[in-house]
Amino acid sequence: SAAPAAPVVGYSAITKSSIVFNEKESDELGSVLERLRDSLGKRGLKGWKNLAQRFQQYDNRRNGTIMRLDWERLQKSMGLGLSPDERDALYKGLSMNRKDAAMDYWQCLRLTHGPLSEPRRDAVRRLFEELQDEASGTISADDFKACFEAKTAPAVLLGRRDAASEAQDFAEAVDFFGTAPGGFGEQAFMEFFSLVSAIYPDDNEFRLMTTTAFGLKGGAPGSLGGCQ
Repeated sequence: SAAPAAPVVGYSAITKSSIVFNEKESDELGSVLERLRDSLGKRGLKGWKNLAQRFQQYDNRRNGTIMRLDWERLQKSMGLGLSPDERDALYKGLSMNRKDAAMDYWQCLRLTHGPLSEPRRDAVRRLFEELQDEASGTISADDFKACFEAKTAPAVLLGRRDAASEAQDFAEAVDFFGTAPGGFGEQAFMEFFSLVSAIYPDDNEFRLMTTTAFGLKGGAPGSLGGCQ
């Protein structure tokens, strides 16, 4: 018989603690996170940015958490499509180990977008190496935006979005998530593309977002267009 599934452990950068779910809780939480991921994925980077902004607006204590009433208000204002039971399951799952019963929303975001697969991490790492400033080892928000060619983004190539809207949403997301001094280090760059990955479940589309959308012809090293 198959071995029992291991508990799901989510690491919280805010609380510096691990959240452990048993098998039943893991299955229930996983299905809710998948629904939330699908809902946000249809909204593109703008959806992820708006959710993070709303979380911060309701974070009255400025400690990376929100309370249950504000979680309900956020759901209603954004129309994320989760049922009352699903909202309850997600809130309980991400607040169970906290004395204040608040939900760690950065943990919610990370669990929702999920980790990058190893092939996708490799693709993002190659792009980072192409775009980074050799002296600082980082990518400024301005350079990141300047290198993005919206007309070759997969959503535009496939006719799902127009180039102007895609460029605007990308720029706003970069400005919002790239506020650290010096811009994006490799880890922050990986985190950003974890959001992109959740928007593009198709591997071919994600490959385009890490190559042609930034002027890399076929993904060949050193083939970056003249954006720097």
